[in-house]
Amino acid sequence: MKIVDELLFDCSIPRELCAIAPDIQFSYHLDSAANAWVAGTVTSLSSPYVSQLTVSTFNILHSPQNDCITRFENIRSTLLDTGGDVICLQEVTDEFLDLLLQDRDIRAKWTWCTRAPSYPMESERNVVVLSSDHLPFTWNRVSLGGKHKAASVLSLKVSRSRPEDRDNDNDHPRTICLAAVHFTAGLTAQHLETKAREFSTLLSYLQLNHPDDEWLIAGDTNFPSHFEPPISTTSGYGVADVWTLLHGDYDSNDLPATDLNGSTYNPMQNALALETARTDKSPQRYDRVYLKSSGGLTCR
Repeated sequence: MKIVDELLFDCSIPRELCAIAPDIQFSYHLDSAANAWVAGTVTSLSSPYVSQLTVSTFNILHSPQNDCITRFENIRSTLLDTGGDVICLQEVTDEFLDLLLQDRDIRAKWTWCTRAPSYPMESERNVVVLSSDHLPFTWNRVSLGGKHKAASVLSLKVSRSRPEDRDNDNDHPRTICLAAVHFTAGLTAQHLETKAREFSTLLSYLQLNHPDDEWLIAGDTNFPSHFEPPISTTSGYGVADVWTLLHGDYDSNDLPATDLNGSTYNPMQNALALETARTDKSPQRYDRVYLKSSGGLTCR
């Protein structure tokens, strides 16, 4: 068993007075010459021009009954087939990460990572983010109030104009702040309250530390399909559910969620989901992506 002590982020304390505010972590980049993942900061790199950004999120599932190592080839193939400029993974183990970051095809597609192989992570189930070579990032590990439920909050600086049209004196890169999450599981009233509190803590952190940046929140929220979390702060900053933006509001009078209305966990169609389901075996839209409501990003 892994044990980690986490310092909690107190949103009521101004950052300049908060000694326990999260620090920037190392990002790891694949050094092709050394054939190794090398730690370093990305502050000196130029900001790439990005006209669109594709984000994918997967919970690979780590459990004694369904070892992710024995399923590595299937998971690897799924990740490569789906792709994405940025990929957010949940429930990643040390052993799985070692295999993933040694894989030639994975290395060819994603060359930046929040973690490096052979370096023990904090818990048995970790959030890990990879990005393409043109998207370096810095990141913070932000506790949301529960053990092992920290968010990985990335900052990606991108240019607003193409290189040939860029005026270096006037080009002001914008920062896309991407929070990769894995909230508390469970469908009881207490569990719903806990994950809503985690979501609110994250929004307060983004408001305090990234008020002028674009926001993306992606990952396994464990929100059931009909659950609507608090999507705004007391100061008016808020986020919008990408699925709702693209497909409209979910009708609570409909049957339980199907693939047509966004379910990402469906024991009726997925044998692995069926094996791990507890009492409620209805399809759910646990995995979600949110955008900052007042931001400049659009989805499609």
